[in-house]
Amino acid sequence: MATRWLLLTLGLSLATAGHTAQRITIGAGAFYPFNTKIPHDGLALLVVEADPLAEWWQLRPLAQSFITNNGNYYLGLGVGRDFAINDSWQWGVASGAGYYHKADDDYDLGMHLEFYSRIYLGWQLDDGHWLRLDLGHISNADFADHNPGSETLTLSWVNQW
Repeated sequence: MATRWLLLTLGLSLATAGHTAQRITIGAGAFYPFNTKIPHDGLALLVVEADPLAEWWQLRPLAQSFITNNGNYYLGLGVGRDFAINDSWQWGVASGAGYYHKADDDYDLGMHLEFYSRIYLGWQLDDGHWLRLDLGHISNADFADHNPGSETLTLSWVNQW
């Protein structure tokens, strides 16, 4: 599992090459937390984000990944956008497409191509540090006959420089 996490981190670093990484998010939470038919998996989230693109509605290019304690993992590229509530609070959305690997005999999402979207609420701890609650959904958007989808629930620390 440590090798997979290292490969995911390396992949995220390579995916953001050419863009200045301005924010990194590290979180922990649950995979399929609302599914009562199967036990929940633990989840680790890693997101690397570039500067907002002023000419593209302040969208942030990003690379996002997660890995579960059962060995499922996701690695994708996408965009995100923040919206200020006040000086201390913000909310935002992020979405992208990527590769999903299902561990043997684990929850099947239908195919390797999956779309992962998140909505989040963040609270600024101090200059450049945020605490964030993310609610995500991963699905193949009906590109496959089998599309159960799943949710993620994550508490994250965000470092912005």
